[in-house]
Amino acid sequence: MERGLSNLDDYYKKNLERLCQRTRSELVKVKVFTRGQVIECKKSGCITVKMKDLQGGEILLHSKYDPQKEAERIVRGYSLEFYKEIILVGFGCGYLVETILQKMDDSQKLVVVVVNIDVFKEMLKTRDLRQALGDKRLKLIVNNRSDQLINEIAKFLGKIDRDKTKMIMHNPSVKTMQDDLIKLRDILERIDINKKSHEMQKGKVRSNAEENMEIVVASNAIIEYRGRHINKPIFIIAAGPSLDKNITELKKIGKKGIIIAVGTAVKPLLNKGIKPDYIVSIDAHEAIYKQLEGNLNLGVPLLFIPSVNSKMLRAYKGPKIVAFPDKDPYYVKLETDLNKGLIKTGGSVATTALDFANQLGGNPLIFVGQDLAISDKGQTHAKTTARGEDRYSIKNLRTVDGVDGKKVYTLTNLYMYLRWFESYIKEYPKIKFIDATEGGAKIAGTEIMSLEDVIDKVRTLTIVGARINLKEKYFCF
Repeated sequence: MERGLSNLDDYYKKNLERLCQRTRSELVKVKVFTRGQVIECKKSGCITVKMKDLQGGEILLHSKYDPQKEAERIVRGYSLEFYKEIILVGFGCGYLVETILQKMDDSQKLVVVVVNIDVFKEMLKTRDLRQALGDKRLKLIVNNRSDQLINEIAKFLGKIDRDKTKMIMHNPSVKTMQDDLIKLRDILERIDINKKSHEMQKGKVRSNAEENMEIVVASNAIIEYRGRHINKPIFIIAAGPSLDKNITELKKIGKKGIIIAVGTAVKPLLNKGIKPDYIVSIDAHEAIYKQLEGNLNLGVPLLFIPSVNSKMLRAYKGPKIVAFPDKDPYYVKLETDLNKGLIKTGGSVATTALDFANQLGGNPLIFVGQDLAISDKGQTHAKTTARGEDRYSIKNLRTVDGVDGKKVYTLTNLYMYLRWFESYIKEYPKIKFIDATEGGAKIAGTEIMSLEDVIDKVRTLTIVGARINLKEKYFCF
């Protein structure tokens, strides 16, 4: 039920009666709503809210014409009948909550994460939400403290069956979350990306894993390579747009360092006469075959996971190293039987390459081409890669600090990888991490250097056993 803003009736007490004592206690702590403006939709008489988004622009939580019809249109886009549990991130004004409950059967559950508690409290005053709030199929996660809310959500998400759970992000709510919830926003967006990726690739992943099993069993194990390059500088080459700036510098490394290349970076490196020491490839789709097409007889060891594209894996003639993703229960169990070793994938080939470099024993670990941001020309990849012609608009993208102190734009998935890198780096305080990308996003925990300077210093080092010795003067990375 809606009421006009001129109507002074207060639904607050009536709505509160449908909430548990814990939620009511949290609402008492919430200050008066000042982050936006409640407005009435003239066409439908519904209520919506105008707020500021992450970039400081104005955003409506719902349609300014008819929020109810908008909610119905959104829900029609999901096949909710196939899921046991639905997670809605963002209560908004409640229209999606009401519509989803109408479409659910009695066996399904709806969990709503309230990410803007001040907006939620304002809607309790403005709308009659008693029917939705009193529905036994509804569970609200509400907490006024960001750290406690994050912990509560993490515990809940750890128990769900992802194949039977559908997560729906109410993007306007996520974009207007308060600053102290930025960590929660990162977690939720990463879960959403992983969920979508899992759903899109599920069939391909399984078929690849089955087709690859014979090769998996016959391949070298990552555990055989652990500690192979103790304290040797390892350069991790991604294919960001900044690779175009300094790729030729890599020729100077010689035998003083190890080069690990992601699949996309292989052709640009070979075109410059640079042969990597290892290649990493993990994607399930056939597009990665094109990354190595024409270079399938390099003789370079290829690190892969069991679900990598089977066409590429069968065609590749060099040595193969298999590792099992550490976060997948199926692979963890299978690895126990085969004893090949686990790897932290982090969701991308570049994050996987980092953990591989760490397992090899490298120190320092040096990032090259790891922009994690969009160039000023809208690129995410170097020009000479298969995706070098891709272009993105910076409209509505988030900004992060760049290596030069200025702000740079980044995509949601790249932002998630950035945070993963930073979290990973914190786990290994004894390793020196250097960002020699010379562009893109600043990775907290790394020392920013030019690739030329890094290589000049690497060339003064000699490696003896597990120690670094210097030919001339003492120098510490």
